Amino acid sequence: MMKRPRLTASSSDHPAVRRYLRDGHYPVRGVDRHFSWDVWTHPERQRTPQAEAERVTARSSSLTHSKGPAARQPFRLRSWQAAIIRPLFSTLDADGYRSIRTAFVFLPTRQGKTELAAALMLYMLFGDQEEGAELFSVAVDIDQAALVFNVARSMVRHDPELQARLEVVPSRKRILHHLSSSAWRVIASDAPSALGVNASGLALDELAAWPHRGQESRHGGER
Repeated sequence: MMKRPRLTASSSDHPAVRRYLRDGHYPVRGVDRHFSWDVWTHPERQRTPQAEAERVTARSSSLTHSKGPAARQPFRLRSWQAAIIRPLFSTLDADGYRSIRTAFVFLPTRQGKTELAAALMLYMLFGDQEEGAELFSVAVDIDQAALVFNVARSMVRHDPELQARLEVVPSRKRILHHLSSSAWRVIASDAPSALGVNASGLALDELAAWPHRGQESRHGGER
């Protein structure tokens, strides 16, 4: 059995990490000569609006498409996708933390909303440096809630370096980042386990199909 490598968040021996420490550059896989996911887990972090916007967009653009003709090809954010997520992650309070807690994103079918949601959930799982982060994909039933999870699972499997840093548990529909004790779970909106969770991030899918309006408020306060 292959032993899963123990990767530290303070590793600075990779060229991409050294460049990040030198000039704050976030690499994009396939664009920059050197790339490492360890850039996003290094404890040094510039909490400025520009740096936070670059942090999430570079991280998301380093993933791959999960299926179809573009499967395994780079997931490059379109300009309208970047226009959605950059202000969400770069609008900061006086302490350098995000001010926007909730975003409703409405898109037509087949516009990549599931892959965009998967990329953002993976970012919050271990790229956002929250210890013990609790993330949830929620929808009216488990199958719908699992759509974002399944895309993220494929993104992880397509990248051996990312796969070494995350544990995917398909049977329980979870993705775990052991280094930060963080977890992403899939639940139905009416499940008893949905009550009172302390969520760091929520992906609420097909909200219009939920039987009770305002039901999303009971899932705790996402940060």
